[in-house]
Amino acid sequence: IVHGGVYCAAVETACSVGASLSASARDPNMVAVGLDNHTSFIRATRSGLLRTVARPLTRGRTTQLWEAEIRDEAGQLVASPRAVVRRTVADAELLPTWPSLAGQLSAPVRGRRT
Repeated sequence: IVHGGVYCAAVETACSVGASLSASARDPNMVAVGLDNHTSFIRATRSGLLRTVARPLTRGRTTQLWEAEIRDEAGQLVASPRAVVRRTVADAELLPTWPSLAGQLSAPVRGRRT
């Protein structure tokens, strides 16, 4: 069974990247970092591809609230998370990499059925 931390990491990544792209659109020196991540686990996953899709609910001046869905290959909802992210000034080393992170993030989950 996929560990819950895998889901939380996928959510944190998807929401933070989306929020950072939104923040940098307002100010190129800004990125977003996670403050809170609440993930409700709905269905166990043992193998296959998981897809995380995140969308903003609010995009304020300093904080943003994002919700996401994690679905398996059959399209079944396996987790329903929300994340709060905060805008902050980016480290100079990060700035060139953020635009290249746009798009959907997918990662295979490997395991065996028991």
